Amino acid sequence: MKKIIILALISISVFIFLSCKGETGDKGKTGATGLSGADGSIVIMFQQGVYPNSTYTGVKDTGIIDNNPTYNYGGCSSNGAGAYPAYISTRSLIKFDVSSIIPSNVIVTKAELVLNINQIYGTNTYTAYKMTHDWVEGTVCGTTSAGTATWNNYGSGAWTNPGGDFDSTPVSNSLIVTGTPPQSITFTLNPAMVQEWISNPLTNYGILIKANNESTVNNSIFWNAKESSVNSPLLKIYYRLP
Repeated sequence: MKKIIILALISISVFIFLSCKGETGDKGKTGATGLSGADGSIVIMFQQGVYPNSTYTGVKDTGIIDNNPTYNYGGCSSNGAGAYPAYISTRSLIKFDVSSIIPSNVIVTKAELVLNINQIYGTNTYTAYKMTHDWVEGTVCGTTSAGTATWNNYGSGAWTNPGGDFDSTPVSNSLIVTGTPPQSITFTLNPAMVQEWISNPLTNYGILIKANNESTVNNSIFWNAKESSVNSPLLKIYYRLP
């Protein structure tokens, strides 16, 4: 009788163990890098040809310059912002396709954009803004190319305002950049905007980065674009599952 009771208890213990072990949660989320934030959130990174994997090609970026308002810079290895000696004003557009994050109703807790600076002129402050119109990246570097983003046009038509259509409310902190390159800077992006990109991918037009002071010449920065072979723009998104 005693042996029967012991065997029964063992059977019950094994059943409980297996039952608990089976509650591993949903493994169907895609794109996660295997990292976790300090608060237990999932961290996913996006970088052309690197994260979430080597096949990711969801980044597009280009500079737009008011002194060359019909030129496209989508194929350049650097983008920038501010007033460069040869130009009056330089701005940059960048977009990451984040639609691989599943489910689409995740709760974004933080988002960071890391740029690797390769040129610095003077001292200026830089801020990101939400784009309100889609645009065509283009593949040339400093020449005309029909149907691509320029200072005047988003692609097949003209911006409402030359220099890009964007919401005037900043979606990042403002960063003062000075010193000598190379160095990296990190914009903390509005998590609500990034969450909207995930929930409604068709509303994701990316962001525009511009200098707060666009009138003082020789105050600008340039960073590695997505075409650069190393240290291209990196987006980090921290989120929790609903």
